[in-house]
Amino acid sequence: MIAVALGALVLSGVGVGASLVIRSPAQAAAERTAPPPDLLTAPVERRVLKDSVILRGTVRAGQSVDVSPSVAAGEGSGTPVVTKLLVVPRGTVADGKVLLEVSGRPVFALKGTLPVYRDLKPGATGDDVAQLQRALGELGHGSGGDPCGTFGSGTKEALRGFYAAIGYDPLPAHADGGAALKSAQDAVTSAERALEDAQDAQAAVSTTGATGATGAPNASATGKPGISRASRRAVERAREDLAAARTALTAALATDGPMLPAGEVVYLEGFPARVDSIPAHVGSKVSGAAVMTVSAGALVVRGSLQEYQKGPSSDR
Repeated sequence: MIAVALGALVLSGVGVGASLVIRSPAQAAAERTAPPPDLLTAPVERRVLKDSVILRGTVRAGQSVDVSPSVAAGEGSGTPVVTKLLVVPRGTVADGKVLLEVSGRPVFALKGTLPVYRDLKPGATGDDVAQLQRALGELGHGSGGDPCGTFGSGTKEALRGFYAAIGYDPLPAHADGGAALKSAQDAVTSAERALEDAQDAQAAVSTTGATGATGAPNASATGKPGISRASRRAVERAREDLAAARTALTAALATDGPMLPAGEVVYLEGFPARVDSIPAHVGSKVSGAAVMTVSAGALVVRGSLQEYQKGPSSDR
């Protein structure tokens, strides 16, 4: 009986094991199908997906300018020196602000991108004149009817207005104290008087020479009674001299007026700008070295990534 029981137990175990290993095709296909759909939920988390990389870099402005004014010493003056500092380190600079004085003359900032390379005087033309006109116009000093890029009468008035607004007088374009303009004006006056004298002489000849000493009509070489060829020539030449004198006066007037010295302006790309450093002090001699450094434009951080820090899709 014990043997029979053990045999039955063994057979039962073999049957159970076979049922676990041996499956019908229908049962195997049923086990491979997807489970019935169910609803899965999870809380939503709002955050920025990022991968942070810590770098060393330098912060620089888009534009950095060393202010080193070149002020020409006038007659009887010594070496140019800094007489006023009107900004402080790490301070801000507005459009049209005076940065400092050199030998009593202002050095100011205007908006522009073209570097200064010459003095601008009445009659000048070019892109730098157009830049000056735009800069003064943004400060409320329009150049009137002057063509863009031409330093005419409207630009003269705009420059005078700007200098008056910052409390200074502009330098004249000619350092002769107006002698050239006065000479041209005197030449016109003399030519006008010479023409009047020639016309009066011609009129006198025409009146007194209408009849000769015998009372007979007196005809000139031109065929017109009372007017000699010499008197007519004198009037014509006087008119020519007056026209030439007036042309010279027009040219003198066009080039006369205020000027913008190259050493009195610093062009910056944008405002407000920043004063980075001021190595000079009141009394420092201006000899070509920078008296201050001013920066403008957006701040830019410059750094570099190692090759292993770059992502697979990074193009930086």
